[in-house]
Amino acid sequence: MQTSKHGENKMLSPSHILHITHPQVTSAYIKQDLDGKQSGKQVLVLETAIEVGAGEQEDDRYLDLLVDLPEIKQSVEMQFGDISRVDIRSSTFH
Repeated sequence: MQTSKHGENKMLSPSHILHITHPQVTSAYIKQDLDGKQSGKQVLVLETAIEVGAGEQEDDRYLDLLVDLPEIKQSVEMQFGDISRVDIRSSTFH
């Protein structure tokens, strides 16, 4: 297991680049979260162009993604197995 100097678990580099067709998702990949177990857990990382703190319109776009999240996760799990967590990252800040 790899840990930081603060004892936190580290994430390995992305293992799969995914093609997800959702208007709010610009890219997606799976990382392995090493949690002290040999196998680790799979984490789905979704990157968006939604501007954090940009107002109500961006909030609506974010809510659209959250509503569709269970379906996105289920689709990825059908291809890659169980996903323990979904991280959503924004590439822009307002």
